[in-house]
Amino acid sequence: MKLKKIRKDLGITQRALAIQLETTQQTVARWESGKTRLNLDQIFRICDVLECSHTDLVDLRGLERTQTRNRNSLSIS
Repeated sequence: MKLKKIRKDLGITQRALAIQLETTQQTVARWESGKTRLNLDQIFRICDVLECSHTDLVDLRGLERTQTRNRNSLSIS
């Protein structure tokens, strides 16, 4: 996941990104550290806010797709 690099390159704090995504700074930190998985809706929302492509955000090599409660989620390894 390249979220932290993209966010920092744009000069956006975790708190500012969290506000734009209507979530908490702690959630953004967990996404960046890989402690929390992102579902596809979250990935596309982050891309909208950061004005980047999902291929910029997610390295598709080593990607594992899982089905969680009828929602797609991605695990980055």
